[in-house]
Amino acid sequence: MQQTSRHLRRWGCSLVLLLLMALGAQAQVPPLRRAQLPTALIDAPITALLQDHRGYLWGATPKGLLLFSGTEVRLVTTRDSLAENHVTALYEDRDGQVWIGHRSGAISRYDGRHFAPVELPSGNPTKEIRAFTQDSYGQLWVATKGEGRYYNSAGRLYLYSQSAAEEGATNVPPSDEFYRLLPGAQGDIWAATDAGMTRLVATGADTTNGKHRIESLSQKDGLPDNYVKHLALDTWAGVVWVTMQDSGVATFDPAKRRFARMRGLPRLMANATLPVEGGLWVALSEGGLLFWGRKPGRVLRLPSA
Repeated sequence: MQQTSRHLRRWGCSLVLLLLMALGAQAQVPPLRRAQLPTALIDAPITALLQDHRGYLWGATPKGLLLFSGTEVRLVTTRDSLAENHVTALYEDRDGQVWIGHRSGAISRYDGRHFAPVELPSGNPTKEIRAFTQDSYGQLWVATKGEGRYYNSAGRLYLYSQSAAEEGATNVPPSDEFYRLLPGAQGDIWAATDAGMTRLVATGADTTNGKHRIESLSQKDGLPDNYVKHLALDTWAGVVWVTMQDSGVATFDPAKRRFARMRGLPRLMANATLPVEGGLWVALSEGGLLFWGRKPGRVLRLPSA
């Protein structure tokens, strides 16, 4: 292990080692093109992580999509029918399909066997895709950088944003810069934005067609930093991990509406988090990953300084 970690000095390689330690899954990988690591990803930061229902781990990078089975790492690109190589968002829906967002606003989808571009009848977003989620009614939501968020109904995208709101409207999001969507327990949707956290609460039969209200949380509510980059639900601890631009990582308790920092977790600049049973993986802005264990004092960082 020591010899391996000395060689894993760059982001792509450190991810491979950490995933081997974290998963250890033995499932078969779909027939995708192999990548030559580390050279293929020597300078490619990982900006989003997903663990699917099979235990596979997915990583979004500007050079393609990393797919890890526990025994092998493969790089998926346009040669494997991705819409484009620059991947910015990952989400697995209730049917086990993986939705893949791209920097140009393009969308790809993996149906369990094949990758393919997705072109919605009404057209796709024109800005970078930042996140997907499904609400409790099955509607697929798409968050963008600078264009607000959309919901997909019967193959058609409907825009919900500041710019699309009628003049004088009050029930609108505080920003169109979205970074992450997270479904709540009561049909609501939490969102990470550059103006704090927002919550879209359904007041009718679904969260669309104006049957909702907006709640916002910012520094005045105890949020350490209004620039929120990522949200991750921790089902083991019953909290939401909040990743911020300048204030590192904190937790939010939805029931108590309270923010807190975890003891033993250093204040780090991070891109995203991935809660697991034993603790939390943190994708660091400077490169590499950190594992924070739920048992006090258990912190692992790779590549090591």
